[in-house]
Order: sequence, then C-alpha cells, then structure tokens
Amino acid sequence: NYIDTGVSPLATDSPFTIFIDWTHTGESDFVASRHVVAHCMNEVSPYPGLIVQYNTSGLTSEFRQDSNLSSNSQGGMIANADLYRAKIAFRKTADGTITISRCYNENGQIHTNSKQMSYVAVSENLRLGCYQTPLGGTGRFAKGIMNDCKIYNYALSDEMIEELLTL
Repeated sequence: NYIDTGVSPLATDSPFTIFIDWTHTGESDFVASRHVVAHCMNEVSPYPGLIVQYNTSGLTSEFRQDSNLSSNSQGGMIANADLYRAKIAFRKTADGTITISRCYNENGQIHTNSKQMSYVAVSENLRLGCYQTPLGGTGRFAKGIMNDCKIYNYALSDEMIEELLTL
C-alpha cells in the first residue's frame, strides 16, 4: 500500500535530488481528499517539506521550507498535460535553491519552478504512496504505479534532470 524509503532527504542541510515517475490507475474515488504520491513533510504549520498529490484537478507538487512555497503547480496548467502520468524531480542545491521540474506528457514539455529558501530541518522519511500524519500514521493512499523513483544525495545538473524527465 505504500513504501517507506528509509531516506530523510531534509534531515540535514545538504544537496539532494528526488525523481518520481508515477502513473495514476484511475482506481481512487476523489471526494474531498487528495491522494498522496510522495510525502516528506512535517504536518505542522508552515508545513516544511515536499509533497506530490493528486485530485480531480490533476497532480500537484509543492515544496515548502520556511513559510514560503516554492511551487504549487497543477498538471492542468500545462498544455497537453497527461493528468494520469507525471515525472517530477525535486532538487535542492548547496545554496538553498529548490527546483521542481515536471513533465506531464510524452512530448518532453518540462515545466520548472525555482526559489532560494532558508533551510528548515524535516526528519520524516520520504514515503511513496501515502500521507504521513503528525503522529507517524498513514493515510490518503494513492492507487497507481510507481514506474521509477530515484533518490540522489547530490543535486543533479539541469541536463541530467531533463534526461530523466524525457526518457
């Protein structure tokens, strides 16, 4: 039902890259909740961390550190978006710049947001396929196929991220 990667990419102020390739299988009933594809977030305001989730509007990915939001972009904002398949890369560089790059279709169209943010430690492990409650429980399970997930302990170059997103 979910995967706990055992990796806490935000526990220390170090560069990293996370790549996720996800296909929604259409099995979830969207009522008022969002179903979580990836979650590494402290669920206490201002909610520092990263999350990928989907609902009736499509996939949403966001990254927060301080009260600033790096990105909250829905797949429907991208022309010819495939709301059931997404490749997403989260990258944090040594200078604190967070970059989220997404490819929602097969023609290689990439949408990117970057923002330099102050560091806030998040001790939670990266979980795939579920939300993690403030008490460590699970919920909002996402039904789909994890085609690929890679976690790097360094910041990939723009070229390397583009290659991952367009393969």
